[in-house]
Amino acid sequence: MRLEEINLGQTEESKKEAIQKSLGQKVILNDWHNGWCHGSLLNKGYDNEVYQMKIEDGRGERRLHYHDLIQLLITEDYTPINHL
Repeated sequence: MRLEEINLGQTEESKKEAIQKSLGQKVILNDWHNGWCHGSLLNKGYDNEVYQMKIEDGRGERRLHYHDLIQLLITEDYTPINHL
């Protein structure tokens, strides 16, 4: 698995932009209220204040506030190519 850290900037607007560009992606994020969690950013249930994420540790779908976002990592499956 590869991780790509997304530069969030300091404003709520820059955090909102980063989330909305990443909708549908599998992520690991750090949120003030939920701590570190992993799951998928959902293409539904987002507006100017909140976004929705399906957290994979059993907490299920949650609505999170952009201003509570601390760090965002996009996960990518990675299979190395073997060179002969």
